[in-house]
Amino acid sequence: MPSLRPRSSADSLKLRGRMQFTAGQLFGRVAKTCLAKVTNHAYRSGSTDVSDSLASSLPLFKTFLLAQRPRLVSRALSQTWTVFTDASCEQDESRRPTAGFGGVLVSPSGKPTNFFSFELSGDDLQKLNPAGKKTATFKCEFFAVLVALSLWQKQLTNRQVVFYVDNDGVRDVLISCSTSDPVGHVLLTKVLELEGTLALSSWFTRVPSKSNIADDPSRGECTGVDPMSVLMQLGPVS
Repeated sequence: MPSLRPRSSADSLKLRGRMQFTAGQLFGRVAKTCLAKVTNHAYRSGSTDVSDSLASSLPLFKTFLLAQRPRLVSRALSQTWTVFTDASCEQDESRRPTAGFGGVLVSPSGKPTNFFSFELSGDDLQKLNPAGKKTATFKCEFFAVLVALSLWQKQLTNRQVVFYVDNDGVRDVLISCSTSDPVGHVLLTKVLELEGTLALSSWFTRVPSKSNIADDPSRGECTGVDPMSVLMQLGPVS
């Protein structure tokens, strides 16, 4: 691998080209965040000093190269699963913030096969909103995606997966693989790690709330999904 200290714009662009080529041979999108930082360094005017952010991202890229699986041509990738997720942020009777989470897994044949529905409050919810902001919708919607990936690893491994979310911010971060939000960055890193481990070919898009079949489970209303095979009632998340 080339030197991890690109000193000029030309060096940075050369390094980026090599990184981009090698990343294209592997599953996962962790490399995308590293490539963006090299690009920013290449076009930054003034000092050519390597920033702390860039210095930390390059070893991450090296780890990605060593850990991720090569891209394979497989018949399994012709099967497309669909994941709907949602989160609702409200207040309980004591006016304490609570959040409900829901997700629905749809098979390639178009049949819902699994779903989850659970609620977080108190200390558990505060872990998603440590700054105590008035709303934690972005983080909760993001967390719902991570829960879906974690629960349904067996069904999604080596598959094409379309993720439907009804939050533009979450969709944009999942596509760009970049966020300045500290909690969002942790969630993004976990999602990208799972993508690579499961060898997913992912697509992220937005679904209007009224068309989101995960909307009711996120509010604890699961009667409309009774035909599904499994209801995951989760306890406090650590």
